[in-house]
Amino acid sequence: MCDVLHLVCVFCVFVCRVMRNEHLCKHFLKTNVYDILCDFLILNKLKQHSSLSGHVFCQAHEMDSINENTDFVLSKVSSDEKYSEFKGNFTEELESERKVNPSKGTKALLILLGLMLVFALGGLCIVWMLYNNKHADFESLKEQHIMVSKQLAAQMINSTVMIREQDELRTNYTRVKEQLQLLDVMIREQDELRTNYTRVKEQLQLLDDLKRIQQYAVDVTLDPETAHPNLILSDDGKQVSCGDIRQKLPDKPERFNYTVSVLGKEGFSSGKFYFEVQVKGKTKWELGVARESINRKGQIILTPSNGFWTVWLRNENEYAALSGPPVPLPLSVKPQRVGVFVDYKEGLVSFYDVESSSHIYSFTGQSFTGKLYPYFCPDLNDKGKNSVPLIITPVKYNK
Repeated sequence: MCDVLHLVCVFCVFVCRVMRNEHLCKHFLKTNVYDILCDFLILNKLKQHSSLSGHVFCQAHEMDSINENTDFVLSKVSSDEKYSEFKGNFTEELESERKVNPSKGTKALLILLGLMLVFALGGLCIVWMLYNNKHADFESLKEQHIMVSKQLAAQMINSTVMIREQDELRTNYTRVKEQLQLLDVMIREQDELRTNYTRVKEQLQLLDDLKRIQQYAVDVTLDPETAHPNLILSDDGKQVSCGDIRQKLPDKPERFNYTVSVLGKEGFSSGKFYFEVQVKGKTKWELGVARESINRKGQIILTPSNGFWTVWLRNENEYAALSGPPVPLPLSVKPQRVGVFVDYKEGLVSFYDVESSSHIYSFTGQSFTGKLYPYFCPDLNDKGKNSVPLIITPVKYNK
């Protein structure tokens, strides 16, 4: 408050100088600012409303005024003789004070103007401070905006780079996937090629084996003295089929009287021999070799222990090797011509599909005694379904 009142006095001095009132200016320069304010409050009887009524300077000023008035009255009562002189001096002082001191209204106006100036300056200061704060906040926000913009730009650049890298990775992944698929196809083909190569190699080996064993081909003719009475043999002895009429033939010891079978005329007790039989169009048949000492009467069980090394066909496509319990033969191709090879010394009997040059089955490690004869069984006619004959065909051997 003291600083504000001093500021008011300075402003009043400035106004007095502008108004060129030197007496009033000197008065404000000499007079204490609190004295001015107290005089204003006392003279206008606003002391009871003033916030400075308890101020020590105000109280002192009031006491001085009272003392001055008391002294003036006492001096007037006690010194009548000096009344005239005092009156004259007092009149001169009042005139002097009237010339020097401004009126109370002028003082109040000046104080009010000073207060208004102070409040205006204070408001300007507050506005300036708010402006500076707002400007600082604006600059800070601007810097933050610039920083965020740079960060967003950097993130956008990074995102663009990442997207480009992802696209490259996706492209590389697709390329690698395609290469792997191609590699997988190539590997699969190479497996297939290896399998085909192995199959071809085996077939070539079988073909070589077949060509090799075909060198041991022999001329086989059917023996009518061993044929069952229902069998029909061709005049050249190369074909046999089963008829429905039983022929009246002598029942010789060498003739089959129950199983519709027949043996070849020639028997072999050493070395190697080979022959081929056409089985095309038949639904049942039995082929192989048999020991000379086999049982030819009654029901016969075709097994090696009974002197038979044979394979058969049943139900058009069920092939089996009769090595005791029948061994199923899962043939992928239905044989049209079957080759039979015997190595007497090695105890080997093998069967081949001649047209596909594939191996059907082999009896190995057998022990032969006596002569071995080619064995043929065209099986029953089955009401014409199996009427096609077995045909002994010449071996087409190519050196």
